[in-house]
Amino acid sequence: MKNNIHLKALLITALGVLLMSLEALFIKLTSISALTFSFYTGVFMFISINVILFSSQKLNFVKTYKAGIFPILICGFLFGVSNIFFISAIKTTTVANTVMILSSAPLFSSLFAYLLYKEKSTKNIYISSFFIFLGL
Repeated sequence: MKNNIHLKALLITALGVLLMSLEALFIKLTSISALTFSFYTGVFMFISINVILFSSQKLNFVKTYKAGIFPILICGFLFGVSNIFFISAIKTTTVANTVMILSSAPLFSSLFAYLLYKEKSTKNIYISSFFIFLGL
């Protein structure tokens, strides 16, 4: 059972990386601005998330928003800003550079977790960080 879940997680991750790489290429091919692209991405994401939320939480749909409106707005704002920066990076530099910088995020996450929270990483994190660094 555990191997099946692990294989499923690996396949989902590989599919996500593939789609993210293709997304970057499609962004590079378009001629619209980063703000316009981010606007339409945000609109479609807002609609799809609310459809999923409404279908799963019909009775608690409004309560969900009332209980967490401030964190929802902060997350939406930060996601929008990061999306604008990502699209601007794709448009102004090569796709390979942008994707390479994004792939270094786990290294920085583990470093910040140690510096800010004094969180000790496991041996697996150090091994994977080494191979990420080697791959980059």
